[in-house]
Amino acid sequence: MANFSEKIRSVCSFVLLRKPFLDAMTMCMVLSEREKDKKSELLPQTFVYIYIFAMFLSGTMLSFGDQRSLYALIAAGFTGAFSLIAHTIMPSIDTWLRVRMIIRDAAVIGVYLIIASRGTERLTRRYNLAWLFHYGCVMLAAFFCATSFQLLRSPEEYAALYLPYPLGDFAKIVLAGVFIVGGLLLGSERETKTASWILAAALTFYIMFVELSLGYWSRKTEFWTQMNLTISSICVLLILLLVALK
Repeated sequence: MANFSEKIRSVCSFVLLRKPFLDAMTMCMVLSEREKDKKSELLPQTFVYIYIFAMFLSGTMLSFGDQRSLYALIAAGFTGAFSLIAHTIMPSIDTWLRVRMIIRDAAVIGVYLIIASRGTERLTRRYNLAWLFHYGCVMLAAFFCATSFQLLRSPEEYAALYLPYPLGDFAKIVLAGVFIVGGLLLGSERETKTASWILAAALTFYIMFVELSLGYWSRKTEFWTQMNLTISSICVLLILLLVALK
């Protein structure tokens, strides 16, 4: 059992430390998709190139393990800056889509903060940036609370989870409740491991039946934009598993 949990931890760490690569790749694919559809990329080219370079650099250094905290913080900073600039200058888009993008950017920043804190690693002594773990958990709590609200209040999000009536309505209410309670427990660092297991189970259900409803989302937004959002949710799931298995 111990060997199995170590293998899960290794897989989760492997993927998470390469999240900046995935961010850079999906950004390239989004721009390619918009160019193919003859849409404006909506963002200054110089900033996009800087962002892609920074994410490739961060992903490379995180993969090698050198100055892991520093480059996790760099990735978090560029994720926040990109989100701020993109949603400041981007023309009007549907509110529900903007909210989906912002709360996942916040969750990704939380993931990077937890990586920078080394709070999921089994260290022999307290790391000097361990205090970042709390702020990472707060960002994840905000993600879960906002997602639960959107699941119940946004018609687009509500319609993505298609299950036979009344199972669908019941599942949405239970899922939203678990997200709120689990998120608050995680954010306050009470029963962190238990909350992480519960949130991981609920988020797995959410990813399978909401995020991966690609046929539905393809009618609502660009394919690679949705894939970027799905990858972000999967990375939240992986960090929860690391916290639970610490």
